[in-house]
Amino acid sequence: MNCDECQQPIPQEAESCPNCGAPAQTNSVEPPGAPLAPDMPAAVNIPSGEPPALWNPWFMALWLMPLLGPWVGSALVAINWWNLRRKFYALCALAFIPCQFLALSWFIPEDAHVITTLIAAFTSWLVLLAAPQIWFVHKHHGTRFTKRRWLVPIGIGLAVGAAMPKFAELLESLYASAQSTAPTHLASVSSRAQAVKELTVEEVAKTNSNLVYPLEVSWNQTSYLVFTSKNAVRGSAVVIATKGNDVYLATNWHVVGVPSDATDIKRTLIDNTNQIPFVVVTAPIENLDLAVIKITSDTLIGDYTIPTESLENIEVGQECVAIGNSLGMGISVTTGIVSRFDEAGSFVAIRTSAPISPGNSGGGLFRRKDGKLIGVTTAAAKADGAQNVNIALPIEYVKRLQGAEPTSN
Repeated sequence: MNCDECQQPIPQEAESCPNCGAPAQTNSVEPPGAPLAPDMPAAVNIPSGEPPALWNPWFMALWLMPLLGPWVGSALVAINWWNLRRKFYALCALAFIPCQFLALSWFIPEDAHVITTLIAAFTSWLVLLAAPQIWFVHKHHGTRFTKRRWLVPIGIGLAVGAAMPKFAELLESLYASAQSTAPTHLASVSSRAQAVKELTVEEVAKTNSNLVYPLEVSWNQTSYLVFTSKNAVRGSAVVIATKGNDVYLATNWHVVGVPSDATDIKRTLIDNTNQIPFVVVTAPIENLDLAVIKITSDTLIGDYTIPTESLENIEVGQECVAIGNSLGMGISVTTGIVSRFDEAGSFVAIRTSAPISPGNSGGGLFRRKDGKLIGVTTAAAKADGAQNVNIALPIEYVKRLQGAEPTSN
């Protein structure tokens, strides 16, 4: 006969297995034609020495791995019930797969740790599927288990299941870096072989017009304690980053700032026909007419940063495209060049020939050749017969505002 624990042959007269020391079960093999035990129905009789596949504890390590687990564990239970001639129980085990998925998605929060989900899934499987079959097989077939043999596989399964999401993130980041970063010598060869395609004004306008939105700010102001006047300003704002559900936009302070005694203040961003309230998230800096505002979306957007170019890489003569809410009549596009750089106290302003009108304040100034955001359109000079003298503040100055870096990208 064979040992029930290690399946190695042992002498008939031995009281314990010489290999593993387990007690010998002299009644584990029935002689041909022997009557069944009173508590063992004929329907559950299976050939001796054929252990159910479920009782190999290494299947637990496979079960606890994401995606494979529910299918492997429940399928093994179903196969065992089928071999034990319990077809109804086998069908119930197969139905457990979608039922468990629905139950976990209903009761486990979306932000729950992966270990919590694994433990909940394993516990529900063990209690509702595995435990009844363990009891049934143990009662009718005398199959015994060594609990210590289960600890290592279950631990390995939990460790692998917890590590797989992190491993997948690592592979994704490595793939992204490989796609975006080429070896230096290959990059130089590529640049010599084929020049980078420059964008047209039409392409820049088509790509970036959806980053600029009209703004409306209104408030009431009382003078002499009696007279109340309604005031309103229309301007623009350009998206600079998103983080989760929040969208951050740069604009001018003179567009969103209101007097200290203002009441009934309403600040809205206009998206087609929708009016979305926004909040100002930065404090003003003297002589820097910039501000950052934030709106919150109902849906998760993720973490993104709009491509920008620093002041040191912008040159006089480069073509640029100004996009803004000109005259408060909706988003429009004008073109020009970078005319020069003007000193403005401790800051430098970009002078451009791209026409800027009232309502353009807070809009985006984009470099034509690559579409990168280079500045926030701010003002236009009208005195002394000036023509095409328009001012934009470099977008990199937004970083000087307190709390103006919503994402680490």
